[in-house]
Amino acid sequence: MRFRARLRGGYTMLRMFALLLALALPTAFAAGPEYRVLVLHSYHSGLAWTDSVQRGLAESLSASGLNIDIHVEYMDLLRYRDRIAPIKEHIAHTLESKFKDQPPNVIVVSDNDALEFILAERPKWAPNAPVVFCGINGLSYDMLAGQTNLTGVAEEASFAETLALMDQLLPGRRVLVLGDQTGTFRANAARLIAVNAQRASSALIDIHDDPVLSHIEARLRLVGPDTSVFLMARPVDDDGDTVDIPHAVRAVSTASPQPVFSGWEFMLGYGIVGGKLIAGEAHGQTIARQLIQILKGKPADSIPIEWESPNRYLFDYQQLLRFGLQDRALPEGSTVINQPVSFYDLHREKVLTAVAVFALLLSILIFLLIEVLRRKRAEVRLNYLANHDALTQLTNRSSLQERFAEAKSLAERRNKAMALLFLDLDHFKDINDSLGHLIGDKLLQETADRLVANVRNSDTVCRIGGDEFVVLLNLLERGQDAAGTAEKIKEMMRLPFNIAGNSLSISFSIGISLYPWDGQGFADLLRNADIAMYQAKGDGRNDYRFFNASMNAEIQRRIKILQHLAGASERGELALHIQPQQSLSDGSIVGAEALLRWQSPQLGSVSPAEFIPVAESSGQIIPLGAWVFDEACRIVAIWQNAGYPPIPLAVNVSVAQLRRPDFSDMVKVCLEKYKVAPTRIEIEITESVFMDKTAVIESNLRKLQTMGLLLAIDDFGTGYSNLAYLSGTHADRIKIDISFVRDILTMQSKVEIVRAIVQIGRSLGMKTIAEGVEHPAQANLLRELDCDALQGYLLSPPLPAERFSVFFTDYKARHQLKAISATRLIDDELLPLQTVS
Repeated sequence: MRFRARLRGGYTMLRMFALLLALALPTAFAAGPEYRVLVLHSYHSGLAWTDSVQRGLAESLSASGLNIDIHVEYMDLLRYRDRIAPIKEHIAHTLESKFKDQPPNVIVVSDNDALEFILAERPKWAPNAPVVFCGINGLSYDMLAGQTNLTGVAEEASFAETLALMDQLLPGRRVLVLGDQTGTFRANAARLIAVNAQRASSALIDIHDDPVLSHIEARLRLVGPDTSVFLMARPVDDDGDTVDIPHAVRAVSTASPQPVFSGWEFMLGYGIVGGKLIAGEAHGQTIARQLIQILKGKPADSIPIEWESPNRYLFDYQQLLRFGLQDRALPEGSTVINQPVSFYDLHREKVLTAVAVFALLLSILIFLLIEVLRRKRAEVRLNYLANHDALTQLTNRSSLQERFAEAKSLAERRNKAMALLFLDLDHFKDINDSLGHLIGDKLLQETADRLVANVRNSDTVCRIGGDEFVVLLNLLERGQDAAGTAEKIKEMMRLPFNIAGNSLSISFSIGISLYPWDGQGFADLLRNADIAMYQAKGDGRNDYRFFNASMNAEIQRRIKILQHLAGASERGELALHIQPQQSLSDGSIVGAEALLRWQSPQLGSVSPAEFIPVAESSGQIIPLGAWVFDEACRIVAIWQNAGYPPIPLAVNVSVAQLRRPDFSDMVKVCLEKYKVAPTRIEIEITESVFMDKTAVIESNLRKLQTMGLLLAIDDFGTGYSNLAYLSGTHADRIKIDISFVRDILTMQSKVEIVRAIVQIGRSLGMKTIAEGVEHPAQANLLRELDCDALQGYLLSPPLPAERFSVFFTDYKARHQLKAISATRLIDDELLPLQTVS
């Protein structure tokens, strides 16, 4: 036995020696010249993407057998965007000092900044060095044009494959895209929408392009079970600073009750399910293969650029497990991280050695027992977390759904009713913002304790995310019995919470749906209770509402509008109608307003009062507003070319458009595209803009007026009229709201309000125009009050652009665009009412 043990030990030593010799052979016999390779990364060491590219490159080159001297440099531009120029100057000096006398054989670059930098600097100290690139996508392909001695691999997200994967794992769901306001996101979002439109079963895509993390978390609380999430943003905190990827992705995953997918490997492991991801290591391996071909003598220009990004199917096991997707078929060749590792895989050599060594076997058996116990505890804990909310320890959504199925079966057998109460804390965000998330979390915990104490033991209290709770009431004699529980919850919330020395008073808005009347399934009842909750919130909060069919009809109508509004401009369903504006002093046409109209083949003529709020709440107001401005500029260009007098065309702009930093740039591009004079465009904004006047909005308004565009305040007097706001706007015109003009002949109070608005306007150097004028007597009174102009059906309804041209030509011919006396202003001969339908 002793001899065999020694022989076996000697054999093991021989195997180790042979392995070391094999590893040393490539270095020992590395024949040929030494190659100098410069690797320049745009970003910093420690960034997941950059480290992954470098790892794939270095491992592939070390296995090539070539004698390569690698010089790695990091530009570190991601963390120091405010110091790009001095950084580039320093790196240029460093590289020229290193390589001017002995240039590198090949230059490798990752991402746009490094490629742009090398293409500019290469002629100075390495004019003949080939360049191999990675991390370049469609936004930067222009810089490749005309370049020689260059190859590489493109970076493009695999949207088609990931959307198909989402359909396979979670069929029939809509997709909520979390983005930001960068050009990169807009380009990627456009690609995603285009890819989605080409699919046979294209899911509805919602765009949320507000990158503030707290706003993203709030949006995710509204995500229902019919939605999956696609993360494309680099979130920022409330101060606008970029949030690091691990923290941002974990926050998004924690806030989302539904699976989160993405297109980038560096987000994996922090909370996303996965997808077909852009993998930095695969990019590094690809450019390593191209680099080796060049070092072996193949010209760079003869190596085709690999336009198909070498993306990989990558998934997080824990996220698959969290959403019950681990048993679904994943694409062939998928890689799954964070998988549980079996004892055998983890300790294979120890198990094999234990066959020969009895003493070690005993140690391994003890270790195995400890490991099994640890994993058993972990499984119990994981099972608990899979069914409970981590903060409040309440039942979570998935467990609530299981309990609903059991309760439904029991209710059917006993012929009883059930109810779902959807509870949302009123103004909870104010507490988080003012006192911090620790106080907010403690408030949620104590609220959960009160809810549990105020329902029956047979009922279930669930936290489904954020400040939202659901209560499942079992075995009710009548559906209306749920009102008693709602009243009890209202009453228990009257008592203030004492948290960390703060006395906090808060209330619930509650929506109630009843089984079997409001739905048969969990998803339907939850959605209907949610709808009723929003009705309670809209009615003033701190109350409850039962669901009824009219609420659902309103929601369904909004959904249909949202679905059909997407792409309406491309399908030619939108049009601008023009309503003229007339001077009250001489009758001349002094302006016009562009009003958006939508004729849907499916929905018919849809009122702007319906589809504009839907567009604003969904984010579609951004592309919609861009189309409106482009079309308005096109119409004004036609007027210019036809020799019309320089009357301005007013275009309505929403707060959401003004919040975008690039809004003024979009305006400038349209003006230059159609060669339209800025003074021919008037921007109309509502008073609500001044309640949300951020630095971005102020910057946009300032830029628009600097360009020469006119500014009008629409619907004045209905919102937050304030002289402090007006004095700082430098607006050109105030539009008096139709609600004052409509009753001006019958209500003296409305006359005084109009008189005050006119006087305010004159004192601030602003013209006034009255909206909705329909009767000559109204026009007379407005002229007496010194109002400058009118707009309304008395002059003309809104007309299609081509009909407005006919109207304007006819008006010009009849009145010769000259001043008319005030006494003849209301003469039917002078107002073209008979010629306009």
